[in-house]
Amino acid sequence: MNTSASQNQEKPERRDVGFSILAIVGSLWFGGLLLMLLLVGMACATIFESSVGTERALATFYGAWWFKALLGLTGLNIAASIAVRIPLTRRQLGFVLTHGGLLAIMVGAVLTIRYGVDGHVQIVEGSTADDLQVDRDALELTNRRAGTSATVALRGSGFGGFEVVEHPRAETLTLGDLSIDVVKYLPDSTAAERLVDDNPRREPAVAVAFGGPGADSHWVFADKPERCGAVSIAYRVADSDAALEALLAETANAGAASIGDVQIVVDGQTYNLAVEACMAAPAPIGDTGRTVHVLQYLPHATVGEGNQLVNVSPEPVNPTLELEISGPQGTERRVCFAKFPDFQGMHGDAAQADVKATFIAKAASGASAPIEIIGAPDGRTFARFATASGKSAAQELMPEKPLATPWAGKSLTLLKRYEHARIDNPLEPVSPVREPRIPAVLVKLTSGGESSEMWVQRNTVRPVSVHGVPYELSYGNQSMPLGFQVKLNDFRVVHYPGGRQPRSFESDVTIVDPQSGDTQQRTISMNHPVSYGGFTLYQSSYNEGRGPALSIFGVSRDPGRWWVFAGYIATFVGMLLVLNNRQRERRLQAAQALTAGKR
Repeated sequence: MNTSASQNQEKPERRDVGFSILAIVGSLWFGGLLLMLLLVGMACATIFESSVGTERALATFYGAWWFKALLGLTGLNIAASIAVRIPLTRRQLGFVLTHGGLLAIMVGAVLTIRYGVDGHVQIVEGSTADDLQVDRDALELTNRRAGTSATVALRGSGFGGFEVVEHPRAETLTLGDLSIDVVKYLPDSTAAERLVDDNPRREPAVAVAFGGPGADSHWVFADKPERCGAVSIAYRVADSDAALEALLAETANAGAASIGDVQIVVDGQTYNLAVEACMAAPAPIGDTGRTVHVLQYLPHATVGEGNQLVNVSPEPVNPTLELEISGPQGTERRVCFAKFPDFQGMHGDAAQADVKATFIAKAASGASAPIEIIGAPDGRTFARFATASGKSAAQELMPEKPLATPWAGKSLTLLKRYEHARIDNPLEPVSPVREPRIPAVLVKLTSGGESSEMWVQRNTVRPVSVHGVPYELSYGNQSMPLGFQVKLNDFRVVHYPGGRQPRSFESDVTIVDPQSGDTQQRTISMNHPVSYGGFTLYQSSYNEGRGPALSIFGVSRDPGRWWVFAGYIATFVGMLLVLNNRQRERRLQAAQALTAGKR
């Protein structure tokens, strides 16, 4: 008897403890604490978003586990606040409807996040689409020869985050005997460029730095001049000692070229004088009694400080002469631009205004570029610089040792010399992450026991050849089937009357369900979406070019929206009932107080 009595006493005690815990969880002070924490979190997220961007704030705050936990506890608080009031009275109906509506809204949000679809479809006028693109990372491999493809969604740990992840968890993408595994994930990437010496073909090249300390490097392939700022650099390779001697001899004789002529027109008569003949001393202009003296030749003239012409390089980018013309009327200085013969720059009182001077520059000969690098068969490397006078010289170029050049303050440094050069474009992480960012993945391709790696940036397609079979590997949005077909019959832009300003854009489509055979003709416009097969299609954007128009539809499926709508209605009705009950209680209390006062 005593044992039975003690058991009966324990049951009410347990019920009391359970009710007390439920009361604490559903209490007003606990709900207020949760609400305060959520408000603080959202305030911090707003400040964080203003400095780093929306995407980072969404991932750091609203997508964080602790923020989701706070929302879950808030839902638990609402549910517990209803449970502790069971059995419910008529007076509590408004309270229950209000809190039940809030719970319905939260359930609808969870259903939308978990099972909702939000994507887009792009259809060219006259074509048909049966799938949509959703904003979820995916890899797609296509066999171009067979026309087959395979896709794998990148939903594993690490994808979509803001940190570099080594070996993220992802399914293996397999098509035929080719399999692809993700090796590395970059949240944001940029393409780098480097020279490697693993080309199966012979491709001579040198990596050089031209400029001052810390100058950028440039890759110059044989017989393919590379422009480095205002100067071109060429690389020529000698396969034998005889060929080397010929190249060096060609270099030594390259200075015989003439700069050009000074053309003088006096009283309708034209006189051509070599520039070199006018440099040492004034040269007579026929029997006119006049002379011309070339003061300086500027192959790359530009305006410097004090509006004075200065030369910035020996390459003939803007060939210019500064000269003096003397005669019975006096002496005057002129500036003649070879590329602007009609421009006459004068200094003085223009005493020789009846004399026209023109600079006719000759094309450079001998060297293939202002800087020429010559590779010897024994591994030595030479450099040749074309000087302003047309002469040139060859010097041995030692690795990693800067060599002075005719360009003031600039040197040439040989960094590397390869015989089987190839330009590689690896991707490098960008930190801090930009907005918008360009994620990338490093993938490992395996087929027939052989493996190789390659980088793929998001929204790009990379060609792949495996044992002679052409493939295409793309990293972008995931495709998912609509379950029906949409054909764009006609697209049109509707303008406001009397003008060309667009008022709306519309698409006439044919929707076909292959399973049921149902066919519908519908029109989708900006404010009139179309619902079919559980999806809603919105007219989102368009692109009109020379060819057929491209219509872009937003596609969504929201299984939680009816829960949200019901929650809004229940919350609104419940608040009205609570307000009505309080007003009625106040009137009742006022009436009772009045009655008591009369007594």
